[in-house]
Amino acid sequence: MQGFGRPEVVLIDVTETSIERPQQRQRLFYSGKKKRHTLKCQVLIDSSTQEVIFLFFGKGSRHNFKLFQASGVRLHPLTESLQDKGYQCIQNLHIALRN
Repeated sequence: MQGFGRPEVVLIDVTETSIERPQQRQRLFYSGKKKRHTLKCQVLIDSSTQEVIFLFFGKGSRHNFKLFQASGVRLHPLTESLQDKGYQCIQNLHIALRN
């Protein structure tokens, strides 16, 4: 998140978009939650300016937190993050950065 300054609070969430069934490796794209083949898009938004800071795409079968880890995003230790239950372990990473 270099070059954006330091946002006070960021919002993190994932959305799923349906895709055509792939010819190969269908299982990687199958979302059990949506019961169809999907791509996931992770979005980080600065809550004060409502600007999109970061987008990351992954396969539909990947868990939200695993998608966050694969994205390589590291939040500043003083930046707060708001997310849903799909990111329960993010506090452990965030607290480790503060110490």
